[in-house]
Amino acid sequence: MSIKNIFIDLDGTILDSKLRLFLLFKHLVPDCDFTFNEYWELKQNMYSHETILIKFYNYNLLEIEYFHNKWNSNIELDHWLHYDTLIEGVHKTFDFLISNNYKLLLLTSRQSKINTKYQLDRLNLTNYFNNILITENKASKYELIKTCNLNGRSMIIGDTGVDIEVGKKFNFTTVSVLSGFRNLNSLNKYNPDYIIENFNQIITILNY
Repeated sequence: MSIKNIFIDLDGTILDSKLRLFLLFKHLVPDCDFTFNEYWELKQNMYSHETILIKFYNYNLLEIEYFHNKWNSNIELDHWLHYDTLIEGVHKTFDFLISNNYKLLLLTSRQSKINTKYQLDRLNLTNYFNNILITENKASKYELIKTCNLNGRSMIIGDTGVDIEVGKKFNFTTVSVLSGFRNLNSLNKYNPDYIIENFNQIITILNY
């Protein structure tokens, strides 16, 4: 496969952020009695927080708005980011990609550039990337890709339908991972070129 550029999502793709999101939800919804697995079964089946709050906790619109405001202001604070863990084996996979001269570009919908870069440094990820593209609620992933000077074929790897849809607009090879926020049925609806268990299996695709 003659791929040269690889756009890589962050949360759910190379980072396991599930505990962070679950604990923040529990923090903001004190009455929450979901287990970790119950919460993620709902989320992976595309239940929005709004749906969960109405269906299970009878929230009204003002309470939902308050929840969303608190969620957005807390989700990328360093206190919560420390609950993120690397998908096992990620560094080894990055070493392989770098040694084979792939151009790696991080593409994430994070809000805070400062906190994201601090986390990448702490996890020894920064130096793997030729470019770090963060939407910051100012641009879409599509718009960020348009700013890139690309030579050769490209691939995008992510855990949501957004990553697949964006990749298809550019005629990229699209790869979905099951380690993140959507399950197999949800991802199949977007018809990616490949669906893999986790980021490390990208080596098999590239060697195909």
